[in-house]
Amino acid sequence: MASADELRKAIAAQQAALEATIKAAAGKWNEAGNGEEWPPARVAQHVIGGHVRYANHVSKAMLGKPAEWENKELASADEALARLAEANVIADKAFRYVEDRDLTKSAEVAPGNNRNVEATLAEAASHLAEHVDHMKKTAGV
Repeated sequence: MASADELRKAIAAQQAALEATIKAAAGKWNEAGNGEEWPPARVAQHVIGGHVRYANHVSKAMLGKPAEWENKELASADEALARLAEANVIADKAFRYVEDRDLTKSAEVAPGNNRNVEATLAEAASHLAEHVDHMKKTAGV
């Protein structure tokens, strides 16, 4: 079992990797390349929105208020970087107070589907990593 600090560090590393990948993919923002279906713009929109959803799952489990978030199309890498910064603030608010004893707390993420904080944090890091790799392949960076 990973500790809360280890999970936060994994997420932070992937947030930084996503930021760097968005910058690297800027020149091919709307191009779906290398046989991929989604261009970097669509990948960024999906993964950034997902990041907020994971933060909101943790907020629910910690009995906090989920953040309001409107999933918007991202016309440029600069827009994506600004939205990522907003999402990271939301995630930090949700994740920073999680302690090891909170990792077993659970919340409903979909009707009839509960997930504990540990699984949610681990999945948040994994989701970021998966789509960093996806964007790199799509943009050829």
